[in-house]
Amino acid sequence: MINRDDMLELTRRMNPSRNCFARVAGAYMDEEGYDNGTFNIHFGKLSQAEIRRNLELAKAVPFAKTNEQLKDYRFPKGAERQKGMWSLLSALKQAELKDDALLSI
Repeated sequence: MINRDDMLELTRRMNPSRNCFARVAGAYMDEEGYDNGTFNIHFGKLSQAEIRRNLELAKAVPFAKTNEQLKDYRFPKGAERQKGMWSLLSALKQAELKDDALLSI
């Protein structure tokens, strides 16, 4: 489970002057869990009002009910690390969330 104090510290830093987000990427889901559209935009291209709105949404995520359902992935060490979720997350980081093909997996 994610430490609540860590999340409070993280969200405290989420304001327009201190934010470190480069990109915003995600999906809109309906009640049944189906994708109703995706977005992937450079954070610097947003207006100040959109930046504030997106930061408020980002602050709410760690404390949302769905956060209780987050998976606790244990990453193996050594050669096994190059497979599975670690590989996907590393590729997303290297692509800086700009590769839509990786985001749709």
